[in-house]
Amino acid sequence: MVRFEKDRFIIEVKTGINPIENWLGTIQDLLSVLQSQDPDLANGETHYFTFALLEEMLPEWEDAKKMAEK
Repeated sequence: MVRFEKDRFIIEVKTGINPIENWLGTIQDLLSVLQSQDPDLANGETHYFTFALLEEMLPEWEDAKKMAEK
């Protein structure tokens, strides 16, 4: 579900499992899809580093749990 407020939009996804685990897995899956669809990656272009940067920006499991507690 998507909700709109004055200065933001909020996307809610019912997971049926631990939402932190699902969120981390979803981001990993999105990165995999982007990497597999980018033709520049096959040529060794620097786009790989953009995806690697995004992946490294993901929090570790314990850090993500702390983020959800706030």
